[in-house]
Amino acid sequence: MPKKTGRPPENDAATIRRMVELRTANPSMKVRAAAREAAKQLGLKGQQGTIEDRLRHKYAELEAAGELPVPESSPDFVRRYIQDAYAARAARQATLRDELAAKEQEAIALGLQVPSKDLLVFLRVLESEMLRAEIYARGSADIVTALMMEEHLSATEADARYVALREGYELLKKQVEVVSAIYEKRLALGLAPRVSAQN
Repeated sequence: MPKKTGRPPENDAATIRRMVELRTANPSMKVRAAAREAAKQLGLKGQQGTIEDRLRHKYAELEAAGELPVPESSPDFVRRYIQDAYAARAARQATLRDELAAKEQEAIALGLQVPSKDLLVFLRVLESEMLRAEIYARGSADIVTALMMEEHLSATEADARYVALREGYELLKKQVEVVSAIYEKRLALGLAPRVSAQN
């Protein structure tokens, strides 16, 4: 059966239109480059190569059929660009909020009550606890033994303490990873204060 031409699906129509606008502004731009840039600007998800190929083929089909969108005037282009950019940002923020909610649930499953404020302080405390536990969990046998002896533990107590600290270290490491991810996503959503390099 011959390939069907015509208008692309709505989720690609805006991207094809942006490709036309990009190539109108820069006639030397290749179709693949226009597809890559348009997908980036509009925040399309998926494998980059796959997206580019799909858009390139659709663009070629529409071009051959004489059905490419008519380029907008400069003011219309700016207005459309603004709306598309805001829509793309809203989509990214929605994804971030979903990812944040998932990470917060993961934190609860790890036994954490993540604060709504002072999250960075909370994270630094966890990191400090993890580093202390790491001395026992990953330290050499002679150092770990010396530390146990300094605490005047019996051999049985030292063994139990080592096992507990080892398990505690693994848990703390997971907790730090999750809280770090929560902080980064809150930061991206404007829900956490930025900290200067001096701090």
